[in-house]
Amino acid sequence: MLLRLLLLMFERQAPGNQAQGDPARRSMNRVMMDIASHIIQDPGRQHSICDLAKQAHLSPRYFSLKFKEIMGQTIESYIIQKRIERATYLLRLGMNVGEVSEALGYRSIYFFSRQFKKVTGTNPSEVRL
Repeated sequence: MLLRLLLLMFERQAPGNQAQGDPARRSMNRVMMDIASHIIQDPGRQHSICDLAKQAHLSPRYFSLKFKEIMGQTIESYIIQKRIERATYLLRLGMNVGEVSEALGYRSIYFFSRQFKKVTGTNPSEVRL
């Protein structure tokens, strides 16, 4: 996941992908990559858009727009995607569905299972086998 994030960062910083000498754009890219890295490191935490926007020193609305522009998806879908990726990893390590659900901050195992199936197309118990 981190390698993919780094490759995305290098691709976006390539001379053909952005105006050379645009420090404001490079700075915004760096801020969004830092936020994305923060989410990857702790996907089980309840990341609120307001808190992430404060961390980036932006309004929640502008933060959401810039995140989508730079990362290619909404902040909400990014958080869900990273949670499900971590859930898949934990399930393959041998944790049961309830433990994974709790570790990733889901209040309901049923909601976790529905969201997992919606994103991956399979039930979490099938991944564990």
